Amino acid sequence: MTTCDFSVLYFRAVDKPAVTQLFACTYCEKSFTRASHWREHVTGHTGERPFKCSQCPRSFCRTRELEVHMRIHTGEKPFSCSLCDKAYRKAGLLQDHMRNHSGEKPFSCPQCEKTFATSDYLRKHSVVHTMEKPFSCPKCDKCFPRWSTLQTHLTIHSEDKPFSCDQCPKSFNRLHHLQGHMRVHTGIRSFTCTKCPLAFYTSFSLQRHLKTHHGE
Repeated sequence: MTTCDFSVLYFRAVDKPAVTQLFACTYCEKSFTRASHWREHVTGHTGERPFKCSQCPRSFCRTRELEVHMRIHTGEKPFSCSLCDKAYRKAGLLQDHMRNHSGEKPFSCPQCEKTFATSDYLRKHSVVHTMEKPFSCPKCDKCFPRWSTLQTHLTIHSEDKPFSCDQCPKSFNRLHHLQGHMRVHTGIRSFTCTKCPLAFYTSFSLQRHLKTHHGE
């Protein structure tokens, strides 16, 4: 091909309408117009997590996921509720929250008639039917259906008691234990027996009392 021939072909190519280049995923049928979007998508298949947090050990498949995660460290919550003063770091969390105002519960349990505002609430509820307890305590033989419940349980084994009473020297390993204890100082007995006039500082004390009515 001569220089003259090449020039003609080049200008003809320029004169043609631009053709959008597609970057196809080899793992699924999706295609992308940008190489950067294609690369981030592929990491979802390969499990690669090249985007690392500078503040903690976590890493992510996509830059957007890292950006959202960084708000945990910065405290940024750009998504504000228009009906109350709550704000969230993710748009999806705000959407879930708005159902508290609307009363909408679109997630239904296939095993019973209960409905939930979020898919996470439904997932947590589903263990009631499956009776699965995949989270085992490394200190004793107890197992739990949720990771968060296991974390709460582990405080029993810990000697750390970070929740201190400002009225007396007592301290507690759980916040709700401190909250129950504070009623001793305030004199508030929020838990009233439905069988008799007695009232109690904690729900545990009420439940223990109710057994006397049931003869247990």
